[in-house]
Amino acid sequence: MNKLIAAAALAATFVTAPAFAQEIRIPVAGKSQEQLQTEVTYAARSVCVKEVQDESFRLYAFSRCMKETLESMEPQLQRLAQR
Repeated sequence: MNKLIAAAALAATFVTAPAFAQEIRIPVAGKSQEQLQTEVTYAARSVCVKEVQDESFRLYAFSRCMKETLESMEPQLQRLAQR
């Protein structure tokens, strides 16, 4: 049950992340903290690439998107690590 709640919270964070309005779900059951971090980074990268494709300064916008997204995910990852 805790894993389901954690998964829902993790998915909800992606929905409300400041840099984009896409939703990505990452299952958390049976994964290490390192695996989750890798998957979150990969998901953020794929979303940010799409998000900044029309920007004039794509590299800057991509860096900002990644930073904001990963920072917004950090509290969720910390809570998952404590369970």
